[in-house]
Amino acid sequence: MKLPASQFRAKLFDALEAANGGKNVIVTYKGREYELVVRRKPSKFAQVKQRSGAVLDWTVLEDQSPWDEAHWNEKWEKRLPHKGAKSGRRR
Repeated sequence: MKLPASQFRAKLFDALEAANGGKNVIVTYKGREYELVVRRKPSKFAQVKQRSGAVLDWTVLEDQSPWDEAHWNEKWEKRLPHKGAKSGRRR
């Protein structure tokens, strides 16, 4: 899409959307051409070095976890005082 500066000003947001969509947008002004280029931010993790042992996917750890909620609840119930037992300070 080639536009003179006056049309670019009138269709600014349309031109920006076109550039964002991957189309080439060229604006001419006083005999020079300017091209709109979309600059994408690199991922925050793009420059992180991958090291062995680093956890990149937590779902894998959850699948491998030996956590057993039923077993834990059973152990917890054994540690609680019985409902009939008296607790607290005596007078």
